[in-house]
Amino acid sequence: ITRRKKLNALLILIAMMTAAPEDGSLIFIENGNKTVQRYTNSNITHVAIILKEQDKFYVYEAVPPKVRKISLDKFYEEIEKLNKHHKNNIRKIWFAYPDKSFSAIEREKIVEYLNSQVGRKYGVSSWINGESNNKIHCGQLVEEALKKAGFNISKNPCVDSPIDVWNNTKKLYQKRILH
Repeated sequence: ITRRKKLNALLILIAMMTAAPEDGSLIFIENGNKTVQRYTNSNITHVAIILKEQDKFYVYEAVPPKVRKISLDKFYEEIEKLNKHHKNNIRKIWFAYPDKSFSAIEREKIVEYLNSQVGRKYGVSSWINGESNNKIHCGQLVEEALKKAGFNISKNPCVDSPIDVWNNTKKLYQKRILH
């Protein structure tokens, strides 16, 4: 490994560990999955949502094998580990910050929905056939959560990939920063 690659990896790690998300922020992963890149024609390959609970941030995401809720610290550790093992394909994290805080009712609906989805099987069959089923993918999870709070940003969240979520949420999340 060249010095430059080591320095870049270190800078990404420092940025990840010092990033300060806000409650309701979205996380987008760039360069996370070659298959998603190929089928969506985009480097944005994953999306998740961050919520703060008792002064700690948690990430809700649909990943194989199922929807999960993990601490933001654990999420960073996993990205760091993946980046160490796949040095030619460094994953980059983008935060999309909400333009305004969710109301208590909006937030409650989002949390209720996301908690009800934890443990649901991951799958892309709804993306392929355009109909909801017993499996869910990352774009669908985030857009359905926002829909529960009254933000109808998509006609059919089943068919929306991470880059679609990126584009569909621009009015709610204008500030986007690479971390």
